Amino acid sequence: MVTQIAVRAGLARSRKVAALAVAGATALLGLALPPSAAAQQPVQAERTEEPVTGSATGDGVQVSYVSLYAPMPDAAPAHPAACDRLGYLRVRAADGPADPAETDNVYVLMPGILAGAGSLEPVARNVVRAAAETGKQVEVWALDRRSNCLEDHTGLLAAADASSADVAFDYYFDGAEQDGRSYAGTASAADTAFLNEVGLAQTVQDYATVLMQLPASYRSKVMCGGHSLGGPITAALSSWDFNGTPGYTLCGGYYVLDSRLSITRPGTEGLAALQAMLPVGLADALSGLRAASPYINLSPLTPQTFALLGVLNTAAGQAPDARSTVLPRIPRDLNFEVALRLFGAKDWASALTGQPDLRDFNATNATVLGTVLDDNSSPITILRASFGAPTGGGSIAPKNFPLPYGTPSNSLLGGNKLVIASDPAAVSSWLNYDELPAAGATTADGDVFTTPASEITDVQQFASAFSIPESDGTEWYFPIRLVTDLQAAQLGDRHGLLAGLRYDGPNQRPAIYFDAGDSGVADGPAIGGPIVNGGVQVVLPGYNHLDVTTAAWKQNDGRPEQISHRLVEFTAGLPPR
Repeated sequence: MVTQIAVRAGLARSRKVAALAVAGATALLGLALPPSAAAQQPVQAERTEEPVTGSATGDGVQVSYVSLYAPMPDAAPAHPAACDRLGYLRVRAADGPADPAETDNVYVLMPGILAGAGSLEPVARNVVRAAAETGKQVEVWALDRRSNCLEDHTGLLAAADASSADVAFDYYFDGAEQDGRSYAGTASAADTAFLNEVGLAQTVQDYATVLMQLPASYRSKVMCGGHSLGGPITAALSSWDFNGTPGYTLCGGYYVLDSRLSITRPGTEGLAALQAMLPVGLADALSGLRAASPYINLSPLTPQTFALLGVLNTAAGQAPDARSTVLPRIPRDLNFEVALRLFGAKDWASALTGQPDLRDFNATNATVLGTVLDDNSSPITILRASFGAPTGGGSIAPKNFPLPYGTPSNSLLGGNKLVIASDPAAVSSWLNYDELPAAGATTADGDVFTTPASEITDVQQFASAFSIPESDGTEWYFPIRLVTDLQAAQLGDRHGLLAGLRYDGPNQRPAIYFDAGDSGVADGPAIGGPIVNGGVQVVLPGYNHLDVTTAAWKQNDGRPEQISHRLVEFTAGLPPR
């Protein structure tokens, strides 16, 4: 497994990698790595940067993957060597300066729960393009969290080279070798045990490590942001004490995508006071939740299903209109049975019997992906993007599982009119976000379930971003410790490793909030909260939770995508610091 993990970190790729020692990188790029990293390993420490596969799209944007040597603390449990590194997508103007500190702004963006840097690539690309329209050159750094080091992307790399998603499926599920390697399966208990220590403290330290590449004199030009769970993490960063340096001094402002900058829940002041008097923090009391697994590992949210999702995204990115050759090959085990029935069942009877079997459907690659992640198919609100609609054969039927068709959202489930192809024999194809008729898409009985006004994301761009071989859009091994730490912090715990939360960071810098109009997630209990410090709120009609990071550059109303343009405008209006 360790060999496979090294592949993910870029240590065994066949592609050319530009590797720089810390001294060389600092001299060439004007970067200032955190003193802790340089002091611990002055010889071994390095920064690598390599072009991202398929990122040259002719829009003037350049995308590379940066990997930094940033070792875990000496007291950390044993872990693969690759997990002593951090990574991020560096998205910038192709004709921009090599030194990020010579740009007008750097936007750093923390992904949401279960998400990787690839999920942020479309919005990052849009921000660079929007800034260029105003004559500015900016960069966006889309972060990977440390747990992404455990993923094996050998199959995704091979599929990109071969232009065939089946190559990835063969590697992950049929035992095929690539470059003499075979997939070792889910990372071992020994390799994942260290995730019990990758909580809020480690995550904000990693966040700061990336920010501290930039010189202190530049940090007023840095915009710190987060999508979904990345909002509270950014709030924690801003509130953290880094050896006497307040976290908010690392940022000139904040931007939040369908989330809130909230590190203390409204109405919990009394509980926070009680927590302060207790000898043991709530985070320690919640440690038992990690006893069974240090990472989220419950179908359909397992490393195996995330690997399959990478294959499905690869197929939809390469050939969205081709009939899926992956769907009939999906393994027949409990994990995938649960996943297929959750996303593919028409009603409770279908969910209980598994019939009709989704594997038997005649569907295109885009349709298969839409069944899992589109806002008119996925039952889970945080897994939704608006990238079109299924069509064909008169088989599109209302979906009444797990909730009845059209049930209002309760933050996690429901909301939107969910549909599913009901006839395996019918050819089920996909209309992209900008291909729907003006009157909208209808079920077989004539009910309109979506219109162009609520379709936001290009399906092929979405799929390509989420299957970037160097950094895909999902986080296969999301540490439960990060969730429990955040929950404890929001309820007032400041014990132990949470003692670093010493400031009211969110109120120290201006912020802009972009809320998905069809999501409701920003109002939910997990990441909801008030808009602080007079922050600017922008509500985006038709957007779902993932659309805020994946929206197409040109929208169906004829206007350019609003998040990127409004963010650049907001940044330009900030007073000098």
